[in-house]
Amino acid sequence: MNFACNEDLCMFLSKLSYLSEGTQGKCFLDKKNNKVIKLFWSFFEGENSFLNKDEILRFSNLKNDTVIWPEEVIVVNGIVQGYVIDYVNVVDLFKVNPLNVDLDDFAKAILKAEEDIKFLTNNNVKMYDVTRNTLFNGKQLYIIDTLEYDYGKTTFEKNREGLDLEIKYFLVDGYFNWFVERNADLLDLYRRKENSGYDFLCAFREELRNYLKEDINTLGTAQALTRKRNIIKYNRDF
Repeated sequence: MNFACNEDLCMFLSKLSYLSEGTQGKCFLDKKNNKVIKLFWSFFEGENSFLNKDEILRFSNLKNDTVIWPEEVIVVNGIVQGYVIDYVNVVDLFKVNPLNVDLDDFAKAILKAEEDIKFLTNNNVKMYDVTRNTLFNGKQLYIIDTLEYDYGKTTFEKNREGLDLEIKYFLVDGYFNWFVERNADLLDLYRRKENSGYDFLCAFREELRNYLKEDINTLGTAQALTRKRNIIKYNRDF
């Protein structure tokens, strides 16, 4: 998308809906085309972006269902000031109540995300900044904000670390820390980076089932085991 000047872009933005903002910039929803317009803070601060089209779109040919790549850049008077991505009707994982999530669906979503991360790893993509950039719609996980990604040799386990951490914190932090810390094997799965979020979920669910003597389809079933915690690592917003 090309705009001759800032005023033309502002006129275009006036027809869109504000979505959110983060460390990189602001997002707006183009409902007509089902797209998200993300503009860097440099635009709003009257500065030039240091990113170019090739850097932003370099992985867009690696089609997958989990990582949402930029598909087009936004250029203002010859300067790249943002990009366009597909809109998916999801929310940040940290805005989801973990007690209400169907754990069967969540487990399937994790496995699908792992499949796509393995695909990207095999194509020499090094993933960064996944934690807090993970979205969920109840059935599928998505990952956004990929500008820090780079080409290079890495491992599936290394690329998976950010997602693993988010999954573990999402399931436990501020809710089930006490239950996890009382079980050495479960605590080891929770703390060690090389242990996957999927493996932790399976073990955590089994321990809850053994303790409560009933199937655990949602963590709400085990709500009686939650304990408040003054110091938390995973800031939630719901």
